[in-house]
Amino acid sequence: MVLEHINSSERLSAGLKALPNKISSFASTQAAWRFYQNESVCLSKLQEPLISAMHEGIAEHCSQ
Repeated sequence: MVLEHINSSERLSAGLKALPNKISSFASTQAAWRFYQNESVCLSKLQEPLISAMHEGIAEHCSQ
């Protein structure tokens, strides 16, 4: 039972990792490199959904 919990924390941890059994590690690395080098990807675009959800959550919580 303890060994099950050790592995689950790794699966649930935040951070970048390759999808299991989907692509090779090189393909995953190459995809990440292309993503990070893409000039149309910027922090402000990536954070828009999070900021929007935050505003909705604040509005919902504060209206109660």
